[in-house]
Amino acid sequence: MKCYHCGFENVDTAMYCEQCGTQLRQPEGGQQNGYQPAGPYQQAWPPVVDYQYESGKSASTVSMVCGILSIVIPCIGIILGIVAIMYSNKAKKLGVRNGQATAGLVTGIIGLSGWALYLLLLIFSLTMVASFS
Repeated sequence: MKCYHCGFENVDTAMYCEQCGTQLRQPEGGQQNGYQPAGPYQQAWPPVVDYQYESGKSASTVSMVCGILSIVIPCIGIILGIVAIMYSNKAKKLGVRNGQATAGLVTGIIGLSGWALYLLLLIFSLTMVASFS
Protein backbone atom coordinates (compact mmCIF):
# COMPACT_ATOMS: atom_id res chain seq x y z
CA MET A 1 0.00 0.00 0.00
CA LYS A 2 1.45 3.33 -1.05
CA CYS A 3 1.30 6.22 1.41
CA TYR A 4 -0.58 9.20 0.03
CA HIS A 5 1.56 11.59 2.11
CA CYS A 6 5.13 10.57 1.29
CA GLY A 7 4.75 7.93 -1.42
CA PHE A 8 6.50 5.18 0.59
CA GLU A 9 5.47 1.64 -0.38
CA ASN A 10 4.22 -0.09 2.81
CA VAL A 11 3.09 -3.66 3.35
CA ASP A 12 -0.59 -4.21 2.53
CA THR A 13 -1.57 -4.82 6.16
CA ALA A 14 0.03 -1.62 7.51
CA MET A 15 -2.19 0.77 9.44
CA TYR A 16 0.43 3.55 9.48
CA CYS A 17 3.18 4.53 7.06
CA GLU A 18 6.57 3.21 8.13
CA GLN A 19 8.32 6.29 6.67
CA CYS A 20 6.24 9.26 7.89
CA GLY A 21 3.69 7.76 10.31
CA THR A 22 0.60 8.90 8.40
CA GLN A 23 -2.48 6.79 9.08
CA LEU A 24 -3.13 4.65 6.01
CA ARG A 25 -6.51 3.23 7.04
CA GLN A 26 -8.85 3.02 10.00
CA PRO A 27 -8.56 0.36 12.66
CA GLU A 28 -11.27 -2.31 12.68
CA GLY A 29 -14.41 -0.92 14.26
CA GLY A 30 -15.36 2.06 12.13
CA GLN A 31 -14.84 5.78 12.05
CA GLN A 32 -12.74 7.76 14.41
CA ASN A 33 -12.85 11.55 14.82
CA GLY A 34 -15.23 11.94 11.89
CA TYR A 35 -12.68 10.65 9.39
CA GLN A 36 -14.10 8.65 6.50
CA PRO A 37 -11.31 6.37 5.29
CA ALA A 38 -10.67 5.52 1.70
CA GLY A 39 -10.74 1.84 0.84
CA PRO A 40 -7.74 -0.14 2.06
CA TYR A 41 -6.20 -0.17 -1.43
CA GLN A 42 -7.23 3.31 -2.58
CA GLN A 43 -5.33 6.53 -2.23
CA ALA A 44 -7.07 9.51 -0.72
CA TRP A 45 -7.70 12.14 -3.35
CA PRO A 46 -6.38 14.76 -3.71
CA PRO A 47 -3.09 13.63 -2.25
CA VAL A 48 -1.96 15.73 0.66
CA VAL A 49 1.42 17.35 0.05
CA ASP A 50 3.13 19.11 2.93
CA TYR A 51 5.19 21.67 1.05
CA GLN A 52 6.82 22.96 4.20
CA TYR A 53 8.12 19.48 5.04
CA GLU A 54 9.27 18.95 1.44
CA SER A 55 11.15 22.26 1.60
CA GLY A 56 12.77 21.08 4.83
CA LYS A 57 13.89 17.83 3.19
CA SER A 58 15.51 19.85 0.40
CA ALA A 59 17.21 22.07 2.97
CA SER A 60 18.59 19.02 4.77
CA THR A 61 20.03 17.67 1.50
CA VAL A 62 21.66 21.04 0.72
CA SER A 63 23.03 21.11 4.26
CA MET A 64 24.63 17.69 3.94
CA VAL A 65 26.16 18.39 0.51
CA CYS A 66 27.57 21.76 1.60
CA GLY A 67 28.88 20.22 4.82
CA ILE A 68 30.79 17.52 2.96
CA LEU A 69 32.12 20.00 0.43
CA SER A 70 33.21 22.34 3.24
CA ILE A 71 35.58 19.65 4.46
CA VAL A 72 36.93 18.74 1.03
CA ILE A 73 37.24 22.05 -0.84
CA PRO A 74 39.90 24.48 0.32
CA CYS A 75 39.43 28.25 0.16
CA ILE A 76 35.62 28.27 0.18
CA GLY A 77 35.28 25.61 2.89
CA ILE A 78 34.51 28.25 5.52
CA ILE A 79 31.67 29.70 3.46
CA LEU A 80 30.26 26.24 2.68
CA GLY A 81 30.47 25.31 6.36
CA ILE A 82 28.40 28.36 7.30
CA VAL A 83 25.87 27.56 4.56
CA ALA A 84 25.64 23.94 5.79
CA ILE A 85 24.94 25.06 9.35
CA MET A 86 22.31 27.57 8.19
CA TYR A 87 20.45 25.04 6.02
CA SER A 88 20.59 22.40 8.75
CA ASN A 89 18.93 24.82 11.16
CA LYS A 90 16.36 25.72 8.50
CA ALA A 91 15.53 22.04 7.96
CA LYS A 92 15.11 21.45 11.68
CA LYS A 93 12.85 24.50 12.01
CA LEU A 94 10.68 23.11 9.19
CA GLY A 95 10.22 19.87 11.12
CA VAL A 96 12.72 17.60 9.40
CA ARG A 97 14.56 15.45 11.91
CA ASN A 98 16.49 13.11 9.67
CA GLY A 99 20.10 12.04 9.43
CA GLN A 100 20.85 14.37 6.51
CA ALA A 101 20.17 17.51 8.54
CA THR A 102 22.29 16.23 11.41
CA ALA A 103 25.09 15.12 9.07
CA GLY A 104 25.01 18.54 7.42
CA LEU A 105 25.30 20.26 10.78
CA VAL A 106 28.18 18.08 11.96
CA THR A 107 30.16 18.21 8.71
CA GLY A 108 29.51 21.95 8.44
CA ILE A 109 30.93 22.50 11.92
CA ILE A 110 33.93 20.27 11.18
CA GLY A 111 34.62 22.02 7.86
CA LEU A 112 34.18 25.50 9.32
CA SER A 113 36.36 24.87 12.35
CA GLY A 114 38.98 22.95 10.35
CA TRP A 115 39.49 25.67 7.77
CA ALA A 116 39.32 28.42 10.40
CA LEU A 117 42.05 26.65 12.35
CA TYR A 118 44.07 26.24 9.15
CA LEU A 119 43.80 29.98 8.41
CA LEU A 120 44.80 30.88 11.97
CA LEU A 121 47.87 28.63 11.75
CA LEU A 122 48.73 30.10 8.35
CA ILE A 123 48.50 33.67 9.66
CA PHE A 124 50.50 32.73 12.76
CA SER A 125 53.24 31.08 10.69
CA LEU A 126 53.43 34.03 8.29
CA THR A 127 53.79 36.48 11.17
CA MET A 128 56.51 34.32 12.71
CA VAL A 129 58.40 34.18 9.38
CA ALA A 130 58.00 37.94 8.94
CA SER A 131 59.29 38.64 12.46
CA PHE A 132 62.46 36.57 11.91
CA SER A 133 63.35 38.18 8.60
